[in-house]
This record gives sequence, C-alpha cells and structure tokens, in this order.
Amino acid sequence: MDGDGKFTMTFSETDRHERGTTRITWLERSKNQLKIGVSRKFRYAIRKFAFRNGWTGQFEVEGYTRFSMCTPETDGQVNFHATEYLMGGSWYDHAMIQFAADDRDEEDCVSPAKVYGFFRYTTPGIPTPHLIDEEGLSPETIRDKFASDDNVYAVIHAASDYLPWSQLDEEFVSAFKFGNANECLYIVKAKAIVGPLFPFANYGGKGANKDKWYCVLPRRRWAQYFSRRIHS
Repeated sequence: MDGDGKFTMTFSETDRHERGTTRITWLERSKNQLKIGVSRKFRYAIRKFAFRNGWTGQFEVEGYTRFSMCTPETDGQVNFHATEYLMGGSWYDHAMIQFAADDRDEEDCVSPAKVYGFFRYTTPGIPTPHLIDEEGLSPETIRDKFASDDNVYAVIHAASDYLPWSQLDEEFVSAFKFGNANECLYIVKAKAIVGPLFPFANYGGKGANKDKWYCVLPRRRWAQYFSRRIHS
C-alpha cells in the first residue's frame, strides 16, 4: 500500500460540543499557497471518534489524497482518490467495503461507500479503531502506555444497508442509498476496501427518487455473470 498527496492535519483541543479547529499543512508547498482544504466529513469523522473515546486534546494525523493498494477484486494495484481539488474539481472515489461479519456470512456484509480520505494516526496515546475495537484497550490504557497505531485508515460514507455479493452477482446493476451521515460515516482500515466500485445517481425523469444510487458489478466478475446467463 502506498499513499500520495500527503498532508499533516492538526486538530485543536475539542470543546464539550465536539467542536474545534483544524490546520492543514501540505507536503507540496503550492497547495499551502492555494489554501486547499479537505472534506468536512473527513475532519468530522476523525475528531468525532477521538472525542467519543475520551480524547479532547490536540492531536495530528498524516493524510493522503491518493492511495494505491491491491484489493481482492483487482489483479494489481488500483489508485483511490479523495481530494477537494483534482483536474479542476473535487474527486472522491467509491469502493465496496468489507464490514465485520458478526453472525452473517462475510460476503453478505459488504456495502458500497464513498471514500472521503485516507490517513494514519501520528500522535501516540490517542484512541484508534484498532486499539479500541480490536485490541480491546481502554482509552486510559492507551494514553498511559503511549500506545501507537501504524494502520492506514479510510473515512467512508456507507450505504444504509449491506449489498451482498450474491445480489450484485445476480442483478449486475443494483440499487442502494447512502445512509444518514450521522449514522453511516465510518473509519475503517484501508484493507477493508474490497475493490473499486462504479456508482451513478438516479438521473430519472420527473418524480424520480434522487436519493437512489446504482452500482455496477465489478468487471472481474463479468465472465461468471455472463457464463451463468448463457448456461441458464
């Protein structure tokens, strides 16, 4: 995995209303001169997780507007972009995300999502998803041990419900809706990205549901789809 479009984002102390300021310093100096920012949802998700796990002090993360990685649905590395400025406008890629299976099959716990940025924590002692949810450490233990976390994370806005592979494999083009941002904005490990996804909004005529989106079966699965159709 490899990140690019690097920047440092410094979060100020957070008040009791979950508010604070952020300062962005780009590795590429011209971006500082242009005062290019990052997504509000990206900043909000990172601050929200820290605050709700007991961290109110200043901290920093290292962010990336482009991230290259191999995924289960691609034969080689693929670039994911999440930036406010690329080729004259904002560019946020979409991906299929693998969530924890719990009591369901793993292939049933995937969801389309919009990617708002990639980052890693650089301030030791701060609660992170890995340290809290996977290592089971308390915020106090993380702070006292000055624990660190080298994982790369992505901030995503997921669909309101899972879209199982079995459904997409059958339909080829499937409908979904993005969930409420207060409930479906997540921080996940970058390796939870199963592969890129091509979504498009519902551009139907008068009376069309503008909240509905569609996504297409990833190209790697097309051969199996058409083979099933031919032999059915």
